[in-house]
Amino acid sequence: MTAETTGQPTDGQPTADQPTDARAEEPTRRPRLGATDLALIASFAALISALAYVGAIPVGGAGVPITLQTFGVMLAGCLLGPLRGFLSVLLYLALGAIGLPVFAEHTSGLGTFTQPSAGYLLSFPVAALVAGLLVTYLAGERGKTRAAVVFLCSIAGSILVIHPAGIVGLMLTLDMSVAEAFRIDVLYWVGDLLKTTMVALIAAEVHRELRRLGGIAPPKEFVLVDRAAIGLGSVFMRINAEVNWHRLFHELIDGFDAKVLVKRQKKALKTVGLEGV
Repeated sequence: MTAETTGQPTDGQPTADQPTDARAEEPTRRPRLGATDLALIASFAALISALAYVGAIPVGGAGVPITLQTFGVMLAGCLLGPLRGFLSVLLYLALGAIGLPVFAEHTSGLGTFTQPSAGYLLSFPVAALVAGLLVTYLAGERGKTRAAVVFLCSIAGSILVIHPAGIVGLMLTLDMSVAEAFRIDVLYWVGDLLKTTMVALIAAEVHRELRRLGGIAPPKEFVLVDRAAIGLGSVFMRINAEVNWHRLFHELIDGFDAKVLVKRQKKALKTVGLEGV
């Protein structure tokens, strides 16, 4: 008898009663970043750049001033999540590295990464990543709406990443001992506690609002792209701009007009010769 007559499967060939698992055979797809993700990444890179423009407070003699950069970095991680938070801070560092004056005291260029602040700067993307991971996977959907939980996630990223890296940077660039670098780093702790408190209050409130409204769904990403472009332009043109976050989020959610968006899309397509596509 053959395999067909006995109903037994041939070597490596499943029968009709044993269907193959198509899902197992499909190649694993990498997650893609959509227009909303890219706009948020650009927006927070612009935000961190703007915060670096806020008057720096000199501390000690190491040449590392207190700024609001870490506030923007940790807010990016706690609001955007690990991947987008990491990429937004990485974009910020890349903009400064190519020469745009987005670092503290309007500095820029690769030479900045050889200064005493290098350890702090290079730790920023990893700190945002750690904070994002903790908020997303440890705090969860309920925990990230509570300021106390977000505070613990954010301060963990600061303690585990930013301060150790900053101490190492001080040791390497100023040729000092661990104890000497630690004494300088301690000067930034009070400021970090205040900034972390602000991050926790803002992030928890935003997460509560987005949870209540069900998040921001397309096509609102087009509005976010416009906001990102305006934000980046205002920073790089050195235009002083104040951001009212409450107004920003509510305009995105409540003041959205789909008809206006459709008209703008048609006009843009007509301009590039793709009308009717």
